[in-house]
Amino acid sequence: MLIWHEPITTVGKRSFITEIIAAAGGESITADLDQEWPHLSLESLVAQAPESILLVRGSKMSFDDLANRPEWSSIAAIREHRVFYADDRLYSPSPIAIDALENLAVQFHPGGGVVPSPKP
Repeated sequence: MLIWHEPITTVGKRSFITEIIAAAGGESITADLDQEWPHLSLESLVAQAPESILLVRGSKMSFDDLANRPEWSSIAAIREHRVFYADDRLYSPSPIAIDALENLAVQFHPGGGVVPSPKP
């Protein structure tokens, strides 16, 4: 999940958002980073080779913003337009985040497949 592009800010294992992504059936490439909101270099992000990008719908940063930055073209998820969108309820560590989780699960598993349980 990309929070911001300059500096590249994402979610780490101390962020409840990482747990929501996992509960929805996704896997964050930064789930092993100890910080709550880690910063990454572009080189590090490219090396991680994310399969897709998760953005917050309506934020000040859009997919087009990223796609129009030449330095981001080396990321296959950007080149191939593999993007998921969460709404801003994802930012709330409260019961309304469950709605965002359900929406992500539907996007991650189109066709109504079973969503795997998060690991204990």
